[in-house]
Amino acid sequence: MLRPPLDPQVAPMVAGFPPFAPDRLPIMRERSSAIEASELVENGTVTVTEYLVPNGSIKVPLTVYRKAETAGNRPIIFWIHGGGLIVGHRFQEQPTHAKLVADLDLVITSVDYRLAPEYPYPAGFEDCFAALNWVAENGVELGGDPHRILIMGGSAGGNLAAACAIAARDWGKPRLIGQMLFCPMLDDRLDSVSQQQYATNTKAWGGDANKFAWECYLGANQGGDGVPATAAPGRLTDLSNLPPTFLDCGDAELFRDDVVAYASRLWAAGVPTDLHIWAGGCHGFEICAPDAFITTGAKAARMNWLARLLGSN
Repeated sequence: MLRPPLDPQVAPMVAGFPPFAPDRLPIMRERSSAIEASELVENGTVTVTEYLVPNGSIKVPLTVYRKAETAGNRPIIFWIHGGGLIVGHRFQEQPTHAKLVADLDLVITSVDYRLAPEYPYPAGFEDCFAALNWVAENGVELGGDPHRILIMGGSAGGNLAAACAIAARDWGKPRLIGQMLFCPMLDDRLDSVSQQQYATNTKAWGGDANKFAWECYLGANQGGDGVPATAAPGRLTDLSNLPPTFLDCGDAELFRDDVVAYASRLWAAGVPTDLHIWAGGCHGFEICAPDAFITTGAKAARMNWLARLLGSN
């Protein structure tokens, strides 16, 4: 099956990626454990505070970023990291968190959730949703406005952010003013055209890795009947009353058509939704090619949507 070509600025950056194999999971975790420190944090412009949030007998680590002089009433971004539900941690995007805090004068909370396969669904989702509710209940003490919470995540983080938005709607709390989902991992059924296009021989996050990750998260239920929308948001049948949504994705990756389908169903349910598909973008193109023109465009579109959303709330 033919594929859209990679952007010429992106292709060289992913050419040397090794093929995925399940036995590489320990190596992937080791490589993802590094923390990219932020100068804004190191020079004191942005402060970092650690919390342990109760989730039954579990304590969920949560990091809060805010300006040193923040005294409250700031919008709150509840950020969920990516990593295929099997790798990653709350510090992996610290420079992005700190820059958003400095530029937009808001509070960012970044949560660590339990990873599969050691902790399959619903562990990671429950950790995130418990932490989200804790942030809403303690928003003022964190320097933010609990009535202006936006949820955000990429890839697996997009899965969990969408799942938390669904649960918040169904439970009636907390109220979210928006959800921003980057190349989200939405559907475990792996049956879209783009899932088939990128099922094999993919340099970035491809079908082999994706199927393995879903199996880690859902076990024998992956692809079967009865998987709930809080595990795979692409299975949601009623998308009404979800918060305003921003979705983006590259056109040269396996999640493309799942993202487009989710946007279409949000529109059909009357949910204000921005959708951006970036030609030549592989999964996570903004990470592997931070200086590419499509990365610049994607970041500008995200900031524009954030400014519009926060300006109206």
